[in-house]
This record gives sequence, C-alpha cells and structure tokens, in this order.
Amino acid sequence: KKSVNKHISRICLHSKKSDKIHLMIIFQKKGYSHPIKKHPLKTKYYFSILGSQVIKIANKKNKILKNVKLNKGILMCKIPKNTWHSNQTISNNSIHLEVIEGPFNRKKDSIYL
Repeated sequence: KKSVNKHISRICLHSKKSDKIHLMIIFQKKGYSHPIKKHPLKTKYYFSILGSQVIKIANKKNKILKNVKLNKGILMCKIPKNTWHSNQTISNNSIHLEVIEGPFNRKKDSIYL
C-alpha cells in the first residue's frame, strides 16, 4: 500500500548495513529500470516472487550481452561479481528478493556505468 505512488520500494530484512548478508524485498512498477551498475567484489542474486522482470547483462560499452527473463518459469538469476547489469519490470508490478554480501559500503560496492 505504501508503494502505490512510487516506482520502487524496498524492505530490508537485514538489521544493519554491517550485516554479512543483505536481504531486500523490492517492489517495482511496470517500466521501472535500474541504471546499469556492477558490484566489483560481490555476487548478487535475484529471486522472483511476483510478476516479470528482465535482468540485462552488459559490457562496459553499454552493449547488452544477455537478457534473463525472471517469471514463473525462471525464478532466480545469479550476477557474478564485477558484472555490469540492470533490471527492468515488464509486468504491471514485480516483487523480487535481492541477496548480496554485506557489509554495504556505498563508495565501493556499486559502480554505475
């Protein structure tokens, strides 16, 4: 209900930024696309809960190398460390679980293209 007027909302299931594993339930509306980024030192997992998303794997020149569609047929996608990626909701709404190693450091953990 709190997400009705937002394109994205996040509920963190971990207690603090210093936790060793970060779990987040993320709601996104149709058309929401996160900018391309990479996590140089951490592997990330997407688990589909509701709706459909496309996980885009790219190179450093912003060329899409692979699209992985998350839905009822494919529920999980692993993003190896140092991999350029983004996600886009293609159904009306989507909910996914994101899992990544902690602790979180804004300056070191996410590099945007």
